Formats: sequence, structure tokens, C-alpha cells
Amino acid sequence: MDFTLEGEWEQLKNRVRSFIDTEILPVEADRTCYDKHENIALPVLGKKRELAKQLGLWAPQAPKDR
Repeated sequence: MDFTLEGEWEQLKNRVRSFIDTEILPVEADRTCYDKHENIALPVLGKKRELAKQLGLWAPQAPKDR
């Protein structure tokens, strides 16, 4: 079986991978980004959510008009 992605799907995969590597993993590794309940603090999480939306990575399975 060939699981190679083509065109836009390969590009999306690469963009998501880059976002995770550069934006998400550093936050998870930094204990100062956590709240007292050991969750990512909402202000930090909110900034990452907004960035994901700006980069077109938020809910890629959803229709564009939503």
C-alpha cells in the first residue's frame, strides 16, 4: 500500500508538522506555560489558537465558510 500524500495534502501535513515543532512543543516543554492545574494556561493557549487560525491550520476538516 502506498500512503504517499499528494499536492495540497502533503503541504498541509508539512505546515502542521512545522507548527507543532516550532509553536506547540516548546510550550509543552516550558513549565511556566502551565496553570496551577497542570494545563496549558488559557492566555498561552489562546495565542496559539489564534496563530493556528491565522495560518489556516485551525479545523482544516471544516468547510471554509465556517
